[in-house]
Amino acid sequence: LTWEWMSEFRLQASGGAGGSVSGSDQEWYGQGAMISLSAVPDAGFAFAGWSGDSFSKQTPLELTIDRPKSLTANFAADTDGDGLADDWERANLGDLSSGANDDPDNDGVGNADEFIRGTDPSFKEELVSDDGFPSRWENVKRDPAQSGLWVVQDFGGGYKGPSENTN
Repeated sequence: LTWEWMSEFRLQASGGAGGSVSGSDQEWYGQGAMISLSAVPDAGFAFAGWSGDSFSKQTPLELTIDRPKSLTANFAADTDGDGLADDWERANLGDLSSGANDDPDNDGVGNADEFIRGTDPSFKEELVSDDGFPSRWENVKRDPAQSGLWVVQDFGGGYKGPSENTN
C-alpha cells in the first residue's frame, strides 16, 4: 500500500459592499498553487484595499497558497468615477475635482498611485532606496525628531504593508 499525500488549504475570498472578487473558482487549493485575485468594483465604487490575510491595495493580488487564507476586497464610494475613493479625495485633495493622473505635489506620482501607496498627494515623496521595489518611497510628512520611520514595504507574493524601521 502506497499513500500519496497532498496538502490542500482553504481560500476564502469575498467582496464587500460595492463589488466582488474574481479569480477564485474553487475553495480548496493544493499547497504551492499560484492564485490571482481581482477586486471588481460596482459602478459608483472604487477598490479600497484588501483586508484579512493581506492589507494590499493591489489588484490583481498574486498569492501563493501556503496556508489557509481569508481575504475581503473592500470598496468605497466613487461618485465621480475616477477610481479614487471619495473619502480619500476629500481628506487629501479637498474635493472631488482632481483626477487619478493629476500630480498636485509634482513628484512624478499621480493621485491613483498615491492612493494605492497610502501616501499624501500634497507632500512630495523621496526615493529612499533604489533596490528595484517601487514601494521604497517615503512620505516625508513625518516629524524626523520622532523615533521610527513607517514605510510601505513589499513583502513579496503580492503582500505590501506598513513596516516600521526603528532609528
